[in-house]
Amino acid sequence: MPEFKPTPSQEAAVRTRGADILVSAGAGSGKTMVLTERLMAYLTDPDAPEELDRFLVITFTKAAAGELKSRIADRIADALAADPGSRRLRRQSALCRQAQIGTIHSFCAALLRENAHLLQLSPDFRILDEDRAAAMRAAALERELEASYERAEDYPGFLLLADTVGAGRDDRRLAELALTLHAKMQSHARPERWAVEQTELLRADYADARETPWGREVLDSAAATAAYWAEEFERLLGGIRGVERIKTAYGPS
Repeated sequence: MPEFKPTPSQEAAVRTRGADILVSAGAGSGKTMVLTERLMAYLTDPDAPEELDRFLVITFTKAAAGELKSRIADRIADALAADPGSRRLRRQSALCRQAQIGTIHSFCAALLRENAHLLQLSPDFRILDEDRAAAMRAAALERELEASYERAEDYPGFLLLADTVGAGRDDRRLAELALTLHAKMQSHARPERWAVEQTELLRADYADARETPWGREVLDSAAATAAYWAEEFERLLGGIRGVERIKTAYGPS
């Protein structure tokens, strides 16, 4: 792909607008509105106006992407209604149809298709849906479990794991645990590396529980809980001291 080189005005805009920050917010907190208003600020900036098709606007779901695109189109329409003679706003309204506003998956898929020849990749690939992905994971796990049973002598720890976790007439619990662990591991940028690190931590020789990450977590949590309740009791005692009858009856205990 050709190297992208910003124009002098774009470089100046980046220098003067400062650094961006990452904000994590729950549903209904106004992320779409903030993103829409910020984009409009760029589009209507008289000092360094930007074209809508120069932005990459991505979100997680198709529904959110559709809402975001609709909000942007509505805001441009409102601005155009307030300034009907603006040729620039009319251009942004036309560009809204081809702007890169979509999901992360759709952006990545488009990028791969545009460069499929560089990756030796068929451009007619499809994005795997979640139901199909779950079925493929379950099938792969079943094959792996069967192969592990057939070569149990090569994996002495596997039978112990199966007997310990997969208690019952089948391996359903073991399979559920493996799939749950796999799903949670996907929150890490490098799941395989994280798994190796955790395995090494489990095998390390510790003289005291506090030396382990899990021991520190448990003890720090216990200390925080104890400190909280100690403060609460001090607050309650302060209230008791103001009432002589309650102080006499309950103060010592």
